[in-house]
Amino acid sequence: MFHVVGCDTTVMLATQAGQLELNVMMPIIAHSLFEAMQVTIGAVRAFTLRTVQSLGANREKASGWLSKKCHRW
Repeated sequence: MFHVVGCDTTVMLATQAGQLELNVMMPIIAHSLFEAMQVTIGAVRAFTLRTVQSLGANREKASGWLSKKCHRW
């Protein structure tokens, strides 16, 4: 996350430093945007593979909680 925030800050500073719309900062802006996207894509893939795909319901525990909840009513 800090890396992506750093890329965002770089883009912000580069756009502020561009003068007379010559966009001499365009290469660093493009590089930082691409790098931030690649880091974000990698993080989302890792999160999906290591967390989301392995999620599953613990039916035993859920049934136990449900039965406890129903007995209170």
